[in-house]
Amino acid sequence: MSLRAALAAWRRIVGRDHVVTDPGALDDASTATYQTRPRVRAIVRPAGVAEVQACVRVAQSRRVPIYPVSRGCNWGYGSRVPPEDATLFDLRRMNRIVAFDPALAYVTVEPGVTVGQLAAFLRRRRAPLRISLTGSSPDASLVGNALERGLGNGIDFDRFANTCELEVVLADGTLLHTGWAGYASARAAHTFPGALGPSLSGLFAQSSFGIVTRMTIWLWPESRHREILRFGVDDPARLASLLDRLRDLLLERSVRGCVTFASDLRVLARHIQYPWDLAPRPPLPAAVRASLRSAGGLSRWNGSIVLETASPELARLERRVVRERIAPAVDRFTVVRNVGHDIVDPTNLRTVYWRKRTPPPAVLDPDRDRCGVIWHNAMVPLRGAEVVRALSVAERILERHGFEPMLAIALCWPRAAHLTALLLYDREAPGADRRALACSRALATRWARHGWLPYRLGIHDMPVAARRIDDGAAAMRRLRAALDPAGVLAPGRYEPAGR
Repeated sequence: MSLRAALAAWRRIVGRDHVVTDPGALDDASTATYQTRPRVRAIVRPAGVAEVQACVRVAQSRRVPIYPVSRGCNWGYGSRVPPEDATLFDLRRMNRIVAFDPALAYVTVEPGVTVGQLAAFLRRRRAPLRISLTGSSPDASLVGNALERGLGNGIDFDRFANTCELEVVLADGTLLHTGWAGYASARAAHTFPGALGPSLSGLFAQSSFGIVTRMTIWLWPESRHREILRFGVDDPARLASLLDRLRDLLLERSVRGCVTFASDLRVLARHIQYPWDLAPRPPLPAAVRASLRSAGGLSRWNGSIVLETASPELARLERRVVRERIAPAVDRFTVVRNVGHDIVDPTNLRTVYWRKRTPPPAVLDPDRDRCGVIWHNAMVPLRGAEVVRALSVAERILERHGFEPMLAIALCWPRAAHLTALLLYDREAPGADRRALACSRALATRWARHGWLPYRLGIHDMPVAARRIDDGAAAMRRLRAALDPAGVLAPGRYEPAGR
């Protein structure tokens, strides 16, 4: 392995200014929102697919591990840090919107295109189109989020399911187009997810099989009428019944899109920081939590459903059905009408400054500002009692380790609940990283013991993927060996052991 020779070749391909070896910049790139060990050895910033192909061929010939990121805003899951030491391929210079069709509602983008960039583009075009609201920064990559199977809200919550026609650089530098994009005369390449034969697109979500350099993303019309149903449960013991009622509504499609729940603490963290004046020693005492909850008009669990309809009359009918079905299980029910369509919510990212002792800066950067953030998630069968049991396990573990239980539930599918636990802390506090990672391991272990497994991993949790032992793991190892026998591309990313 010759990094020095690879650096010289990369400089010839992308230019000296776009190959970074400055120790300070490499330290920054090796910094996440929790303690990590892998190091970024260099940073390469290609400007187009041809440069990516050439750079990948250099990596193969020199046996230099590389790790591609779209923009590196994977906060709480590892940011830009690779699972193992590697050279970072930063694709932010590839930031073109290369195709747009307002009638068929799609856009084709490179990996450097951000959520905020798309929102501004649609505003300039006065196009009444949107994607589901992101819970991250406006600077996050559309492609990167979709490839991690990021979830949004509304009827188009599943980001990867709303994509097609991937352009991919394989580990040997060759180019692959998935779907109908591989057929020169295909007219439906942007509009139909499949083609003839097996679908290859799914191979490149949460994988190390290739570098996606272009993707078509489906947009959706802004609904003519949009309102939010908000409801709350004060007694957690009633939550199971409410979840069962909502499952039935989802199964019969009386509710379309996601039903979301946030604990009182998750809601509070979006609007305030930890009240150090009221509770100098975290975690937050129950009495202070109750006082803040009351002052904010919150319940212990706060749910919402976004109704998107063609008219207020249709919304009124849907609202009546939902209200009648869940009324026996809720303590509060309100309606927020005439809600606008936003692709980005700049307040979401402020949540991660919860335990910081200074206000969030104008430009938010959790890595730079030493915010402690670790995401955990689990998929749980949508039986109310089982979901509540999984939440109780998480709450006990977080409190035992000194963290506020920042918990949420997303009912995006009618048969499974997506649970998230958010560990928030200040990395400047002595021993905070150690305590957070210990808590993270305990929660992951306990949830897994019950069979509540994650749908998405951070680099701290990649060993979960390595422990996969079924016949699917063997097939993945064979695919990896065929596509990248030297194991150069993103080693350690969602890989079963035995490569």
